[in-house]
Parts: sequence; C-alpha cells; structure tokens
Amino acid sequence: MALTKTKDGKTYELLRFPMKTMNITQGNNGQYSHQGVNALDIAGKDTGIEPTFAPCSMRYKWHDSAANGNAIFFESTAPVMFADGTIDYATFMFIHDNYIGDILALANKGHVFAQWEEFGDEGTAGRATG
Repeated sequence: MALTKTKDGKTYELLRFPMKTMNITQGNNGQYSHQGVNALDIAGKDTGIEPTFAPCSMRYKWHDSAANGNAIFFESTAPVMFADGTIDYATFMFIHDNYIGDILALANKGHVFAQWEEFGDEGTAGRATG
C-alpha cells in the first residue's frame, strides 16, 4: 500500500479509477436508476467483459443478492484523500458483476484486496440497462 503523508502527519492513500477505461453510461441523477443518488455506471472500452480493480486497499463488508445486482460493499483499510481534499475512510459499492462467488471466497478468508488488484468484472446482474 502506497501511503502519502500530509504536512500535519496524516497518512492517506490516493484513489485509482477502478477500470482501465472510463466509459460512463449513466451519471449522477441519471435517466434510469440514479435519481437522487451519487452513482456512476461505468462500462469497459467495448462490449466485452472488462475487469474491475481495487481503487485502494480495501476489505469486503457486505453484499446483496444477484436479483439486486450482486451489489458488493468494501471499505478502505486506510484513509483516502477525496476530491475535496478531506482525508477519511471510504466505502465503495460495486454492482452488476455477474458472479461474486470468487470475491466472497477470498473475503471469507480475510483477504484484503490491494490497490489495483483485479477483484471482479463489469456485468449485467440485476437491473442493468446497458
């Protein structure tokens, strides 16, 4: 984990974008399911299934059913710096991965996903519209 220090001694991790391509298919307050929420739908560079990478060092917290899109929640293991300059722990939700059994198997063993470690894939589980 690559930590950076502030002038007052706080340590934090810089976030990385969780995919190699940034193709936003629905943004904040999007037309379909994002009304009133701060969420992005991101697709890969083409119609294939692209991998998802850990934006920071993170550990599994909770997941939902396939019918609800296999939503899986993680929390950073160290504070991260947000776009507004605040430093705090981050919670992430990744959704629509068609199969999360491999993630859950690692999580059940206490695995901590390292920054930029491949951990899942984009997919169409739940109410994906793309």
